[in-house]
Amino acid sequence: MPSEELMRMFEQEGAIVTGSHIVYAKKETGWHHGTDYVNKDVISMNPRLLMKCAEEMNFMIPSDEKTRQQIEFVVSPAAGAVGWGEVLAYQMSSVRRVISFAFAEKEPNPEDLKDHIFKFRQIFADRLKGKGVLIAEDITNPGTSVKKVAKAVEACGGKVVAVSVLCNRVGQKAHDYLAPYPLFPVTEVEMPMWHEDVCPLCRPKGVPLNMALGKAKEWLATEKGQTWAAEYMK
Repeated sequence: MPSEELMRMFEQEGAIVTGSHIVYAKKETGWHHGTDYVNKDVISMNPRLLMKCAEEMNFMIPSDEKTRQQIEFVVSPAAGAVGWGEVLAYQMSSVRRVISFAFAEKEPNPEDLKDHIFKFRQIFADRLKGKGVLIAEDITNPGTSVKKVAKAVEACGGKVVAVSVLCNRVGQKAHDYLAPYPLFPVTEVEMPMWHEDVCPLCRPKGVPLNMALGKAKEWLATEKGQTWAAEYMK
């Protein structure tokens, strides 16, 4: 099934939001805002849609010794991408070769308590040692969580073979950011975003934040968010 058709199905499900004021998850370069949003939770609520995405991904991943034949595990960051990872592992399995699944959970970063890392439960960590791993994420923007999960995989002695994502919403930036890991997106769409310091929706317009989607509540708890709220949320 072509990615264009899957994107239309995302839209029909109400997973594509446009014309809003969204705060995206914090990145290494700080907070960013934009007008559009891919609602991964809506996609995950539809198992049939997830299965169609997994079928498409199964065709996309090369069936060679460098990629497909090395994959023995699919792993996902908890909790949003777990459903996608499980469905993908099932779709990639066969009667003769079962692909296992595991998930990594957030823990405070001991070197920076404002940040987090991902870590596998011991039962997963033991079985990941020496295994080839496909990371299954829901959204790349550009892929901070993927990098953290990759670090957790390698800490267990596993090897990241490739990355699979339901929707890459920053185009080539994600491919470059996640190199050397090859990135296979089910769908790709470039959505504009701006750093909080230059967001045209914040100033001078003062466009109301979408409080239902994204990370608006978390941003409003920051110093810059509180300053903006004092000026525009009276």
